[in-house]
Amino acid sequence: MKTSVIISTMNRPPSLLRLAKNLVAQDLIPNEVVVVEAGGFSWAQAMLPDDPHMDYIFIDAKDTSLSQARELGRVSAKNEILIFLDDDVILPKSYISDVIKALSADDGTIGVGGAYRDTGHVQKKGWKTAIGRILGIYSNGQKNKILKSGWADYVRGPVASEVTSADWLFGCNWAVKAQAFQDENVKIETNLARWSFLEDVILGHRLVVAHGDCLKIIPSLGVVHDPMTTSGEITPETVRMRIVYRYVFWRHELHNDDTRPKLAYFFGMLANTILMVTQRPTFGVLGQCLRSYKFILSNQPKSYQECNDFIFKI
Repeated sequence: MKTSVIISTMNRPPSLLRLAKNLVAQDLIPNEVVVVEAGGFSWAQAMLPDDPHMDYIFIDAKDTSLSQARELGRVSAKNEILIFLDDDVILPKSYISDVIKALSADDGTIGVGGAYRDTGHVQKKGWKTAIGRILGIYSNGQKNKILKSGWADYVRGPVASEVTSADWLFGCNWAVKAQAFQDENVKIETNLARWSFLEDVILGHRLVVAHGDCLKIIPSLGVVHDPMTTSGEITPETVRMRIVYRYVFWRHELHNDDTRPKLAYFFGMLANTILMVTQRPTFGVLGQCLRSYKFILSNQPKSYQECNDFIFKI
């Protein structure tokens, strides 16, 4: 099976160069690398390490969102396996060959991915995890699981060393058979703006709805997330996005009927507010949270585009 690696990037040449070097050092070289540049930087093949078995495609996608960039890469890719990576990850040497092995198995697997580890990762304290489980934003860490609250838990602890089924795959590190998108209900949500919060969870849910238990987390596909530049700050827009996008996902994709667990969503939003205020303890953040909840109660948005009108135009 041939592979296309799709990398979304935005004016970060050092990060992309490091990943490209990582790809040509793989024990099995990908057949194609699709670079989707959303920041306006002008790429040429001579800027990146070359290999006779690997082709480059460069897409100028200035001012597109992360999810739009991924979709542009998907429709331009030519091969049977699509591997989506962020530009700031470091891959194990057998990453490409392990993806092919997993997706070649005749066991119904459509998509695979691995966990990721931040270089500055600090293990959560036990009491924080316990509170998160009470509020319905963490589960038991047995799989990448989408919870009733609309939050997404992830495999961790001793189970992280095992192959596990998944409801979603980490956006910085996942691979899927191109044929999965032949189902009309499986699509990357291109109405998500800018950094496209929840894009990986939304797509994972759509894949599972369409194809059943088809996703796996595989330990050998774990990557290191090592950003070479700042990952940005919490802004009023990011606060609003985290709240209203999650509402649309929870209400209209995860629980599209009157049996949706409203209490679970309420506690999830309470946890969201606590996290936001903890990360940036200002009245401005709390005010944006309250404004977002007011928007949801008053408008009950049905689409991500409706959310964008609120997120960026107030």
